[in-house]
Order: sequence, then C-alpha cells, then structure tokens
Amino acid sequence: MKEPIYLYWHDALEVAWDIFGNPTFAEHMVYDPYHVYEGAECEYSKWMLGDEAHQIQNELPEGATIVPVILASDKAPVTRMSGDCEMHLLFLTITNINSEVHMKATAHAWACVAYTLIPEFLAHPNFHSILKARMWHRCMDIMCANLKVSSHRGIFMADPHNNTHYCFTPLAAYTTDLPEQLMIACVSKSALPITTAIQSQFGDAKLHNICSTLGKNIDPWKIPEFQVAAKKQYLSGVQLPFWWDWCFSDPVIFLVGKILHACHKWFFDHVLKWCRWVLGDDELDMCYRCQHKYVGTRHFTGHCNVQCTIVAAIAGGADGTFVSAIHAIVDFIYRAQALTFTTSSIEAMEACLAKFHQNKHAIQEAGMQRGRTGNIPHFHILKLELFQSFGRSMHNVGSLIQYMADVSECLLITHCKNLFLRTNHNTNTSLRDVLSAEDATAPHMPSVVSEEYSFSGSTTHCNHFLQGFVSNDATTAFHVTKKPDFTNKQASYLSAMYHLPDLPMLLISTIDNIASQNSPFHS
Repeated sequence: MKEPIYLYWHDALEVAWDIFGNPTFAEHMVYDPYHVYEGAECEYSKWMLGDEAHQIQNELPEGATIVPVILASDKAPVTRMSGDCEMHLLFLTITNINSEVHMKATAHAWACVAYTLIPEFLAHPNFHSILKARMWHRCMDIMCANLKVSSHRGIFMADPHNNTHYCFTPLAAYTTDLPEQLMIACVSKSALPITTAIQSQFGDAKLHNICSTLGKNIDPWKIPEFQVAAKKQYLSGVQLPFWWDWCFSDPVIFLVGKILHACHKWFFDHVLKWCRWVLGDDELDMCYRCQHKYVGTRHFTGHCNVQCTIVAAIAGGADGTFVSAIHAIVDFIYRAQALTFTTSSIEAMEACLAKFHQNKHAIQEAGMQRGRTGNIPHFHILKLELFQSFGRSMHNVGSLIQYMADVSECLLITHCKNLFLRTNHNTNTSLRDVLSAEDATAPHMPSVVSEEYSFSGSTTHCNHFLQGFVSNDATTAFHVTKKPDFTNKQASYLSAMYHLPDLPMLLISTIDNIASQNSPFHS
C-alpha cells in the first residue's frame, strides 16, 4: 500500500446495544416475531412478520429475544478536485424499531459505526480490486466481531424500560447499491449476488437456485492463481467474507433489492429509452407538454415519476404488444413499492413480471433494444434478473421499501461530506475530529429527539398537491395557480378559449360582491 490505512470505528455491538436501550424509541419497539392476517392470508410488511424472523426464533432458546441488525454502507468521495480521498461509511440500526420510525433520517434511529478509507496499492492494476475487496471485508470483520459472537452465544441487554433480555444479533438486511452487493457476496460483475444465475442467463424469466459455497485447494495469497480459479466460478477472489461465521446470516436473505436503483434507475436506463425511441423524442415530449393541469392531479418533473403516465403517453403510437410489455413492467415496479404484502399480492406482482417476459419480444422486433453498436438480441440485464428474487425476499424480510437508501444517502451527507468540509481536510485528523464530535453529542441525542420529534399523536395533514393547501379536516383540497398559463388576457379571450360564455358577467358580479368601494378592483 502507498500509505498505512487507519480504521476509525465503534464496536458495532455497543452501537446496537445503545440503540436497543434508547428510551426515545420505547413506544416503538417490537421484541418477538408475530403474525398479522388479512383475511386468511399472512401479511408481510415489517421484518418481524417475515418467514426468516420466525425461523430464527424457532432455533433460539426459549425466552430469547432477536435483535436483528440492519447495516447500510456506501462509497463516498470526501474531497473535491483534490486529494482523491474516498471512503466507505457504515451505518447501523435494528429492526426492533418499527419501520415507520427507522425509515426517517430525522428519527435518529441510525448510528454511524465506522469510516473505512479506500486504500491504494503498489501492485499490478489487475489485482487492485481483489485487494480492496479483501481489505474491506477484513475491516467489516473487525467491526462486527462482537455482533457475530452474540449471534452464536447471545448477550444480555436492557430495553428502554430497563427490562433485561437474552438477545441474539443476526444480520437481518444490508442496504447498499448493486456494486457493493456484488462485493459483499464476493461474486464477479457477470453473476447475480443472491443466485447462481450468470450473465448468459440474465433475463430468462427463471428464478435460479441460491448461491452455495464453492471451495478450491489453492492458497488464497497466491493471488494470480487464486484469481484465475475464482473467475472461472464467477467469484471475486475474497476468501474470507465478513459474514461467513455470522450465525443466522445469509447473503441470499440479507441482500435485499433497492427500489431506487433496482426499479426507478432501471426504468430510466431502459424502459424510458425504449419508449423514446419508439415514439421519438419530439413526439414523447409533446405528449407531456399537452397535458393540462387539473386540480387534484399531481404533475411530475423528475424522470422517476414519468412512470405515472408513460403507458398513456405511448398508447396509440406503439404496437399493442409493446405497450403491454411496458404496462406490465411499470405495474410490477409500482406493486413492488407497496408497504404491505400478502401471498396473493406477491403472486400478482410476479404475474406482472411474467407478462413482461411474455411480451418483451415486441421490444426486440421493434428494434428498441439497442446498444452503442446497434441492436442487442437479448435481455441480459442484471437488474432485470434481480426482479425474479423480489417475491422470495418479501416472504423472508417483508416489504422492500423499508430498506430504501434514502436514509443512508442522507446520513452520508450529514455524517461525512458536510462534516469533512468543515475540517482541515487532513484525512486522519479530520476523521478523529468527526468521531470525537459524534461521541460528544451522543449522550444528549435522546433529549434532543424527544423535544424536536414526536412519533405518536394525531396524523399530520400533508399537502400532496403542486401548489395548494388542505382544509383543517383534510377532506377538501384547494389548488392555487401562482403562475397562470395565460397572462394579460381579457375575460372575453378566456371565455372564447374555454367555452365559458358566462365568465365575464360572473367575474364582474364576484368582484362587485367581495370588493369594497375603495378596492382597486373598482374602476
């Protein structure tokens, strides 16, 4: 390595212990798996409702409590235009806290565990990725060592009410983007992190078997030989992943799909391009420009939200089978974002994905599946293959939307980028200052949260409209147009355009009724 690597970290078990006993979350804690039925079907929403929670509880001693850990990490550049400093940040929370609470960054249910600098090696470039991955897994092994011990032997913890529990700490979920999922699962870019599917099998509409352990009698530190053998098995070359001795923790279970990258980003990278090419950029743009603003209709500007009207926009301008394929995949994406699921709703979601695969040939026949060099005769897309595992993940760990990256992305800014900009930009001293600041503020966090945030009480009436407000009882919505489509137009012009012959007289009558004699409305 060019420079020594310093690991700045807290013991992950101590962090989980502190969150488990935080009195701020006393009214929002769950300690045992349970069932909720919708009719005759089990509901899958929170982790404690999933099949994995009940399976783990059945294997623990009688009276034991599960403290399932959720980890989140991301790679972040902390210097701009100079220094080229990057690091992995690790955040932690527990699923005993209701998902409605820990999904909010302002609830302070997450804690920063470590800053892991990304090293630079004085080795051949072909070996940089395998060395960086091994270094990261070794750092994770150090930080989570006591969590893994307690997952085997258990540990006594006090809850917010000061009741003592005999706790076990499995890894319930790991929230991160797809490149890091591949690094965690120790597989190459040509394989799926949670099944045995490889690139040539992507998009074949089949759910492949889960990953299994593959071993070879090769010294892992003979890196050239080990790397060659690993690539033949579509592995990355990491011989000791941090999770290998973590009880009740399997990457097939805890690596969950991210709605943001797996669905919304995939829609923008593929589905929206197919629609643009089949209609043409100008025609599709005109379809959205012609949409009139109606009261009660939310009008979207971000590319993620174009999904709401994309099917209606291409209907009539594309082949019926093509529209059916787009309709099916958009329906799948929306169903995957639900907060609660049952067996029938999961089957309905999977049926939408199956319908897309049945009709996707229309996309190829129209010549819309393209690459930089021309048409592509297949759908070997990793994220498309990842959709096949959504149903199994929902049965195991509940709804996927509770593991969205919104919280970790927010924490990445507040706990790293903003703090680092206020330091002297010296990596070692800056990180020491940041961790010292967090240690100093940690004891005061419960009082701050309890004063500033309330997790119970009456429901807040939210405004879901573009520009408007709601009545006190939230039963009536009012839409106010601040920037009218037409300015400096006479009432007669508006009357003719919108076919409102009574508009001029009614407008005069309204002004006469509400305006005083000294009002500027009176001429």
